[in-house]
Amino acid sequence: MNPIIPPIPALPQGDDKKNMEALLYEGQVNEHCRQEKFKKHKSWIALVLVWSVLIGIVFMSGVWLWHLITPWSWLNHDQLNRLETILFSGVISSLISPFIKRYF
Repeated sequence: MNPIIPPIPALPQGDDKKNMEALLYEGQVNEHCRQEKFKKHKSWIALVLVWSVLIGIVFMSGVWLWHLITPWSWLNHDQLNRLETILFSGVISSLISPFIKRYF
């Protein structure tokens, strides 16, 4: 007997129809559990992605606001333009809106 390959279990004897229905039901339950687990992982990934983008937007808004408030204006003109383009263009909202519509 090969220790790596497990032996094939014998088919159940007796009332084969009930046994087959029980196996079919068990298979359907297992498939449902797998699908639900996959949906749960997918929804968790989407939630992490949405929160990451939201935290990034809040951080960039804070940097932009701090640059405007402080007298030394530490961002140069190109950096400020790029930051404003990212914050105030429709790119961010167009990236996030499909996730929000689907999961919330």
